[in-house]
Amino acid sequence: MKQDQSIVCGSRIFFICFVFCSMQAVDIGSDVTPTRFNTQQILMNGDRVAGFASLQGGFKLNNSSVSAEFDSFFQVAGNIDLNGGRLILGRDMIIHNFANIVRLGDITGSEHTIEFAVTNTLVPTDSDGVDTCFTFSEVSVRLNCNMMLQDCCIIFEGDSVINGGGNCLTLADTCTLQVDKDSTLLLKDVTIKGLNSNKIACLDSLSTITLLNVKCILDGDYSFTIGHFDVVKDFHVCGEGHTLAYQSNQVSTVQEYGNIIIDYGVTFSYDPSIASQELIDLVSDTSMIELRGGTLHATKVGMQLKKGVLKIDRRSTLSSEGSVIAEAISLGDGLDVANNIDVQILPSAQLVIEGPVIDNDV
Repeated sequence: MKQDQSIVCGSRIFFICFVFCSMQAVDIGSDVTPTRFNTQQILMNGDRVAGFASLQGGFKLNNSSVSAEFDSFFQVAGNIDLNGGRLILGRDMIIHNFANIVRLGDITGSEHTIEFAVTNTLVPTDSDGVDTCFTFSEVSVRLNCNMMLQDCCIIFEGDSVINGGGNCLTLADTCTLQVDKDSTLLLKDVTIKGLNSNKIACLDSLSTITLLNVKCILDGDYSFTIGHFDVVKDFHVCGEGHTLAYQSNQVSTVQEYGNIIIDYGVTFSYDPSIASQELIDLVSDTSMIELRGGTLHATKVGMQLKKGVLKIDRRSTLSSEGSVIAEAISLGDGLDVANNIDVQILPSAQLVIEGPVIDNDV
């Protein structure tokens, strides 16, 4: 009987040890010797992809409660499945041409970069029609091809970047991008398609979208309702027949040599949620708003532009809903020559005035 009890006891100890040991975080590969993994690696909570681990078969977070670290020098190939869990970047993650992003999850970037491959044209590839929200924190995302995002709500936290590399990012109907509270998202060298409603949005008044060589193609009316944007270089708005409505109560800026380009048939509507006429700030005499056949519209709140350049190309329109001078679009403030607006009407261009527009340059 004692022998049987010892066997049972030993079995229990083995079982407990097996379960406990299987729950311990491990390194995949080594930080010293290169190791190639040709099959998909399943990462458990606390696991780490080591510096010299070459994941040619991809990896998968075991479930949505898993948090694991990527710390490899090598490109990743195969299927990458974040499975709703959290991936922590210890280094930049470069995705190989023979890789797919199957499902997304939270990404803690720690100021590192995820560089997508020239073949990553659809992310994620596993479409379930559900736009689950995930947080991308302190991460830079770089595109190397035209990409469509689907079935996702990505919240950018801290200081994050989408660097398009001159490529196009299309937002499917099931995709939204949000900037978290007191956070900044830099959009750089990218064309954004599929923009309507508030598919790119700030979550509070301290959220910022910085725009540097960005072209937005509207396929419906788009409203910017919370937070503010800073135009560092060209911000080009296209989409004939559609409106970009500025409805925030915060000041957005056009920085030195920055330019808001309102293209043919597009209306930029100044419609703030508070009674302020000065929420679009041209910060220097090189800051510009350029109408290329578009319309700059102000609701009855009115609008005042100071400093900078108003450039008119093609047949463009200044439109005001105001019925009295106090509700007009005002160019300059009538007080300080430094606040004059330089109106430049190109040869063959026409400027149509609808409603009260006041030249207050001195």
